[in-house]
Amino acid sequence: MQNRPVMQNRPGQRNSPDGVRFVMNATRVEKRETKDASRHARRGFTLVELMVVIGIIVILISILGVTLSHMTQQAKETATNTTITKLHRMLEQRMEAFDRAMDQIEKNASRDPAYQTARRSAIIELNNLKVPVNNAQLKILVRKRFKQSNFPQRLEDLGSTGDSSDITESSERLYLMLTEGEVGGAAPVDAGEFLASEVGDTDGDGLIEFIDAWGSPLRFYRWPTRLFKSDGTNHTEGPSVPNDHDNVVLLIQGSSDDLVDSDPDDPLEKLSSVITTLAAKSTSFEQLYHTPYTYHVPLIVSAGADGELGMGEPNSGTLAHRLGQVTDSELILDNFTNRNQRSGD
Repeated sequence: MQNRPVMQNRPGQRNSPDGVRFVMNATRVEKRETKDASRHARRGFTLVELMVVIGIIVILISILGVTLSHMTQQAKETATNTTITKLHRMLEQRMEAFDRAMDQIEKNASRDPAYQTARRSAIIELNNLKVPVNNAQLKILVRKRFKQSNFPQRLEDLGSTGDSSDITESSERLYLMLTEGEVGGAAPVDAGEFLASEVGDTDGDGLIEFIDAWGSPLRFYRWPTRLFKSDGTNHTEGPSVPNDHDNVVLLIQGSSDDLVDSDPDDPLEKLSSVITTLAAKSTSFEQLYHTPYTYHVPLIVSAGADGELGMGEPNSGTLAHRLGQVTDSELILDNFTNRNQRSGD
């Protein structure tokens, strides 16, 4: 019988199946630790990967900034539209009340002291200019005088003198007219009807004016006839300057060239002899009222986000400017008006 060799146990190792299992388990642990170390090593980012991530973040931030800026701009446009719409509604109510009141006053003109005073003033003014006038013509002219004083855009319209150089003048007149004036029986509007963001005193003169969402004063034109005929031509077929049509369409939605040569107060042109005589006397009808034979409608204007009006100021000492003449067709593109709230769209 052959003797089997006796296996010598290594230190710490048992000569048994359990010893073999112990060595195998230790090997597995070492391999697992190596894999885990490799996995942890692969979790880091390279410089290129970091730059890509940073670039993506910058792009997202830029997009977010543009979006927020656009949303802010839209909010201001909406707020300005809301203010102008509110003012338009109030102004329209007063214009309608004025027309109804004048119709009644004219029926009993001889018994109305205010009407008779305005009539006498018109007669004296025309007599001084040696301009003959009949009753039908006086009726139209007196109505214009009443409209001038009831819907003023500057101090001179009220027969007053003073500093009218500030661009806030027409807006201040509009605020006072709506909140303190009684036109044709229409009661004044409570100042509480307006939000704090819709009014302000931007020139610090103590007079409140209406402002847009960018903090600039709104402008008010009673008779913006130079918008329709920028050169003041008395009587033409349609706009007197080619780009007048484009400017009108931008600021007054739905306007038609067919209306341009019609004065709403004198559709039958009864004042034609007065206008002709005034022109011969080197005094234009426009100096007293507005461009003759020309359509007009009250206009409330916001200069928009850029704050550039692109029109003559309603308080200007230049006649054409206070009658709404466009001075820069590009600048009116972002204007808002009560007749076409967003001219830039």
